[in-house]
Amino acid sequence: MSMIRMALPLAVVMLLIHVNVEPASACSCIELTPAEAFERADAVFVGEVTAFKVRSGLFGKSSIDPTTVQFAVSEVWKGPRQESMTIRTVRSEVSCGFEFDEGLKYLVYARDGQTGLCDRTALTIRASGDLDALGEGWQPGGESDGSSEDVTQSKDAESPRSSPGCNAPAGPDRNRIDFAALGLLAGAVILGARPKRRL
Repeated sequence: MSMIRMALPLAVVMLLIHVNVEPASACSCIELTPAEAFERADAVFVGEVTAFKVRSGLFGKSSIDPTTVQFAVSEVWKGPRQESMTIRTVRSEVSCGFEFDEGLKYLVYARDGQTGLCDRTALTIRASGDLDALGEGWQPGGESDGSSEDVTQSKDAESPRSSPGCNAPAGPDRNRIDFAALGLLAGAVILGARPKRRL
């Protein structure tokens, strides 16, 4: 069997697996108290989602796609007291991300510019216990409380981390699969385009 006949089906199979694969089990978290979540976070605020952007891979969607969420901040307990905040997560709760909806208000616990399902981030209408525990916060627009740097300036802006205490199922390594599939396809095309030697 020629190299092209071996490489082309393998590349197609890898692409199909990559597009359709999703983790079979859901995210599991170690439940935190409001005090524990506050202690772990370097930014705690209430904000309305004004925009979000999901960055999908080359060959389709995945539960681990990086997602950037922008908030109009209305109250701050920890971190920078700015009127707009940008936080990262991953696309799906299956991979311990948090699924935000534009136009809704959330209590956000963030660390290193990221949040997820295991961080106690929640819609404000479902976070009354946390809001009672936090008490009165500060209005945005003042000086930072000095407890963290601007969370939007984190170095790993495109690489959301897993939250401590979060047991997300291992998802596909999107970049490696993309490049491997592209490499196989390119190799198959090159091998197929080479002139055959006559004996």
